[in-house]
Amino acid sequence: MRESAVVVQKDYSTPQLKKCGVGMQDINKIKDNQITGSSMFREDHGPQYGRLFETRGIKAWSTQPGPGYRATIDKWSTFGLKNQWITVDLKKDTKIIGVVTAGRPPHVYNGLTDLHNQWVSTFTMEYKTDKNKYIIPFLDRTGKLEVFQGNTDMTTPVVNIFRFPITARWFTIRPIDYNNWISMQFDLLVC
Repeated sequence: MRESAVVVQKDYSTPQLKKCGVGMQDINKIKDNQITGSSMFREDHGPQYGRLFETRGIKAWSTQPGPGYRATIDKWSTFGLKNQWITVDLKKDTKIIGVVTAGRPPHVYNGLTDLHNQWVSTFTMEYKTDKNKYIIPFLDRTGKLEVFQGNTDMTTPVVNIFRFPITARWFTIRPIDYNNWISMQFDLLVC
């Protein structure tokens, strides 16, 4: 059995996060079509907006509502769909040392600042290499899915450093727990 791939949380400054990101923050390095997701609430909530420090769309990836959503209520539903995911295709196997996540930051809409208080608080991850046809989940020392600690607010990046680097082409995040709605930004770290 492999040793747990996760996780040591570490503080990074914003300049460090910008320098050490795999390229999610740069649309010229990772194109929008390299980021896919299970669903989106509307076009401006798509997975391409799930980039760390995103400024387009609603500035985050947000999933479609679950069966409990009612458009007539003033408050966001807590009934998001299960089995949601967001994946980035790096186009080639790349050595990654960790992942950083953030929630849906406030944004101005019709002159008002929206504070949706949305973030992913726990998630699992999986990866796939260019040569392997199987998707490999991150496992803990007991062989169970490793649960990553995510965010506790909308804007503070949370960094999870893997215990050893993972070299793969595709990386997927699968949200488990969330605040108000599944909404997030992320990047993978190379340093």
